[in-house]
Amino acid sequence: MLRGLVTGVLHDAPALKTSTAGNQFAVAKLKDDSSQPAGWYSIVAFGELADTLAKMVKGDSLAVSGKLTLKTYTGNEGATRIDASIVADQIATMKRKKKAAAQKADQQQDDQDHHCHTEDQQLSYSDDIPF
Repeated sequence: MLRGLVTGVLHDAPALKTSTAGNQFAVAKLKDDSSQPAGWYSIVAFGELADTLAKMVKGDSLAVSGKLTLKTYTGNEGATRIDASIVADQIATMKRKKKAAAQKADQQQDDQDHHCHTEDQQLSYSDDIPF
């Protein structure tokens, strides 16, 4: 049995499905941007992990570990491709990198929150020391 750990971004919102036996499971497609070309993984989760995965949204960054299955197939253009799927036993959300504009706006807000005065204000100081 192969075990895998992949990190990436959800391509679409996960889908919650029900098996013929009445058990719920969730499926999702994860894009691994760290490899070139980008790797794609089919994620399947059961039980509580299915509920957790189903609450995720498109664009969420995840780390998924579990049983890894690799299959090869011939694509439409005749090239051999690999299909990678993971039956998840652990899912962790990761903090998404903010775009530069959002980071700048956050930094400006932090600067405003942490300054007690502006350049236009003059502060007066007393020579009396309270201790």
